[in-house]
Amino acid sequence: MGRYLATVAEKVAEAEDPQLLERLIKHWGFHKMSMGMIRDILMYMDRTYVPKEKLEPVYDRGMKLWIEKVLREPKIKDRLLNSALDSIRRERLGEVIERNSIRKFIQMFVEISKEAR
Repeated sequence: MGRYLATVAEKVAEAEDPQLLERLIKHWGFHKMSMGMIRDILMYMDRTYVPKEKLEPVYDRGMKLWIEKVLREPKIKDRLLNSALDSIRRERLGEVIERNSIRKFIQMFVEISKEAR
């Protein structure tokens, strides 16, 4: 999982600044869907083995790996924050921006903060 997310981070980092948020959101959707499927497949293990061994549930670990490998990637971290803040600044100045991207970006952080506790 870690190696896969490292390649995702590389793909996201390759994006130019205007497309950075869109590419991140696209890969976030794939990651979230994949983690949901993996969680469903490993549900029995999560209910029996994981608590007994005091391990982290599969879905929670997947969300933490997303944070570690993608969002905290040095090539992405600052650019992502600057891109989001720049979009908000431009909108406040009256420019038309892609609000859907900002909304999904914020939703991603809300979902991650719920799961990564």
